[in-house]
This record gives sequence, structure tokens and C-alpha cells, in this order.
Amino acid sequence: MIPVAARDKCFHIVLLLLASLTLLGAGCAKEPAAPGDENTAPNVVSITVSGNRPVIAAGTPNLIVQAETSDIDGDALSFTWSGDGLFHDQDDEAKTVRWDVPAGSYGDLEVTCTVSDGSEEGTLTKSFEVGRALSIADSGDQVGNVITWSTDDAPFYILEGNVVIPDGVTLRVEEGVTVWCNSGRTLRINGSLVVAGDQYGKVNFQAYTEPSEEKDYWDGIVFESSNGSIDMNWCNLYNAGTAVSLTLGSGEGASFINSGYFHCLTAISANFAEVTARYCTVDNATKGFDLANSQIEIEGCQFRNTLDPALQLVSSTEGTVEGSHFTDNSPHAVSVGGGSYVSFHENRFFGSELAILVGGSYGADPAPLDGRCNYWGNEGLTAGEIEARIENQGGESPEFIYAPWQSSPGADCGESGGPIALTGIEVIFDERHPLYGDPPDGIDLSVMAADGYPRLLRVDVDDQDAPFVHDYDWSTLGNGAFFTSATGWPPYPPEDTVNYSGQTDGVDGSEVFFVAVSPVVDDAVTLSITDTWGNTVPVERVFEY
Repeated sequence: MIPVAARDKCFHIVLLLLASLTLLGAGCAKEPAAPGDENTAPNVVSITVSGNRPVIAAGTPNLIVQAETSDIDGDALSFTWSGDGLFHDQDDEAKTVRWDVPAGSYGDLEVTCTVSDGSEEGTLTKSFEVGRALSIADSGDQVGNVITWSTDDAPFYILEGNVVIPDGVTLRVEEGVTVWCNSGRTLRINGSLVVAGDQYGKVNFQAYTEPSEEKDYWDGIVFESSNGSIDMNWCNLYNAGTAVSLTLGSGEGASFINSGYFHCLTAISANFAEVTARYCTVDNATKGFDLANSQIEIEGCQFRNTLDPALQLVSSTEGTVEGSHFTDNSPHAVSVGGGSYVSFHENRFFGSELAILVGGSYGADPAPLDGRCNYWGNEGLTAGEIEARIENQGGESPEFIYAPWQSSPGADCGESGGPIALTGIEVIFDERHPLYGDPPDGIDLSVMAADGYPRLLRVDVDDQDAPFVHDYDWSTLGNGAFFTSATGWPPYPPEDTVNYSGQTDGVDGSEVFFVAVSPVVDDAVTLSITDTWGNTVPVERVFEY
């Protein structure tokens, strides 16, 4: 006899087995349906322009558009193209079409591609930014005497041909504009150039090709104006030969603020120019700034990875280089030659290369080279190690003033105490005076008098031959006159005129010709002497007649 509990247990197991078999039978009772003959619609995955180059409005066949599609059925596909402009020369096998972009159409233009397998279709619309092509025939829209390139007119511009800005006309490039520059093209300025970028919208001049470090892809900006100016702010220039050329002078001046020059043969080249460059960057250039016969002011710039000098200063170039960084400039950071006298203050010379090369033709009896308060590349350098970073090639070696110097980058090194006036203002009569050797009868030219004859005033200044004593400002409270340039005196009659030298004509600035004009009771003459550190020393004398 089977116990009741065991019998119940067996019964429940049998019930479970029967239920499981019932469920399995229900699931297998019907075979799955065979696949049908349904068609899957093709898709347009993407639309691209050949070469992935920016699109320009041209009005002529200028680019090819290509579609990428998917179709899991592998059907033969046909294409329909539509949108702004004309589409022709369609190649369904290659999935391409030639697109004629309408002339004068700038901004966002749409292209629609529809693909069909004969029964089903797929469509994609893509918007392309279309820029303005510039050439000698079209340099932009001129209003008055100003041509403006701005993103309000076109999202970008392309130097498709050479562009010339006429004399008397200013080209203004607004913030955020990109100018793509085709191979070998030049932007030539015969008027003025204003690049008005800002820190939130820089202006970019870049090669009309894939990004690269190629130098000399396009020719750069050439400034050829005698009465215009160039003012470039917050802009970058890439892949040029000479990024900015001022070889015919700077007209009314050239200013470069917060500008960058990358992968160029030369960043800036200038001759007989006034150049101001502040907070600029030169990187991976063959040469940085190549400046001749120019007046310069360079401040806070970065010069990195140049194959030639970062600064080449020749042919009587004068001015200051302050607060700039020189890194990996081979074979030297700065080359000074041809009678150029430039002071270098608070700069940093990194790397092991020469810091400064003083080349041949520096000038007979050259004035001291002022290189105070610079960091010379390593902490704890001795005077001899600093001098080893300076090389002289040919000509007479100038005295090099390097003390004090920064012991570490940016360290305080003190300042010059300023020029020292060894004497007060003296009245002298010597060989500088045109009447020397034959003064008029009864006239003592070594004392001040209101007799109509010029006197030579002089102040002896310590180290007055050094370049850091550079500015002499004479003034008077009376009605006398200074000769600051070569001046004929008296002006009438012409046959009695003699030529008196001025401060800029063979007379040192600490000496000047002065003539008192009667009636005069007394006259105060003041001289302010200022060095390149901004230290000023006043000297005054009151003359009584």
C-alpha cells in the first residue's frame, strides 16, 4: 500500500509534467511564416563636397557633390538632385553631380539628394555655408572709401585671385572673418588696411587647402602705400611666404597687436617703416621679423621655432625690444647689424643658442649695446656666461651693457638711476657755431644776450653717448626760439643768411642753438633728459639780460 503523502506527491509531479508537455506542444504546433518579398527603402547617409573644401559662390561649374547611400537590398539606384543653383553632369554610379553655385549667393545654401530603387525613396537635405570669391575684379563692396569684409555679408572669403585695394581706399576686415587664401595669391594694399579682430572673434588668413605646416603656400599681404597705414589686431596668418611685407615703407605707420604668424617663411618684412608689434606670436617660421632702416617698438612678443633669426635688425634700425620671449631660435635669436642701435630690456632668451649676434657693418665706433634686465636662459649665470651668448662678426665690437640681469625669469633686477647732468645749462662758443673764428665785432657769443645772434646751449650728461640716454626736450618760458633742425639765420636778406645746425643735424641733443628775441627781461630755459627706462631729469637756467 502507498502512503497518502507519497501518493499525493507523485500525483503533483505527474500534473506538472503534463502541464509542461501541453505548453511545449502549444509552442510547436505552428511553423513560423517564411520571409516575404517586402522591399526596404534606400537611405541617403551623407552629402559631401569634393575635397571637403569651403564652397564659394561662383556662377560657373566649380565643385562636385557626392552622396553616400545605404540599401540592404542591393538594388540599382537612381538619383535626383535639387536645391539652390544648377545641378548637372550627374553620375549615378559614382553618386556625384556637378553643382553650379549661384553668383552673389552667400550664406547657407541647401542641397537635396533623393535616391530611388524604383519603388521606394530616401531623401536628405544638407545646408552648406557659401563664401565670397575675391579677385582683382571683385575685392568686395565699397561704400565711400571703405571696403568691408564681414560675416554679415558672407560667412567667409576666399582669395581666388589676387586682390588689390586702390590708393585712398581702406580695407576693413571685421571680427570673426576667415579669409581662405588660394595658392600663390596676394592681397595687395595700395591704400590702408584695418583688421579689427577681437579676443572673441579673431580674423584668420589661412591656406585654401587641408591644414598643414607648409610654408609659402600663398604670397601674403603686400603693403605698398605711401600715405596709408596698416593696423592689424587679433588676427592669425598661416602658410604664407612673407605674411606681411612692408618693403616699400609703412606709409603712416604699421601696428600689429595680438597677431600670430604660423608656418610662414617670414612673418613681417619692413624697410623704411615705423613698426609697432605688441603681444604677437611667431611659430615655426623660417624667419621672424626682418626689419631694415626702420623705427621699431616690439613688446611682449613670442618667437618660437625659427630656422633663422627671430629678429633680424639691419641698416640703421632703431628702437626697443621689451618683454619678449625667444625659444629655440637657430642659430641665434637676434641679429643686429648695419649700424642699427636697438635696446633690449626684460626679454627672456631660452635654449642654448646664441642670444644676440652683432653682425658686420654694425658701424664705426658703435654705441654700447643696451641689454639690461634680460633673462639669459639659465639661473645663476655669471657675467662671462652671459657674454658668451653674444657674438660679434666683423666690424668694431660694441660695448655690451648687460648688468643688471634677471636671475630667474621675470625677477626684479632694478632699474637705471637715470641720466646724470654733470653741469647746468651753459652758453658756449666753439667750432659748432657757423661764425666760429670770425664772430661779429663787439658780440660776445659766450654769454646770453638779446642781440639777435644764436647761442649754443649745452649740458654735459654722464654716458650721453649710450643709447639709453635718448631724448632731450628743450623748452622756454620766454619768446626765444630753438633750432631743432638746420636753420638759416637771419632769414633776410638771403645773401646774409648763415646755416645753424639743429638737434637733428649734427648737434647732439644735449646741445641746441637758441636765440633770444628782444625785448626780454629774463628767460627760463629748461631741458628734460629721459632715458629708455622712462627716468627723467630736469635741468633749468634763468637768463637775465
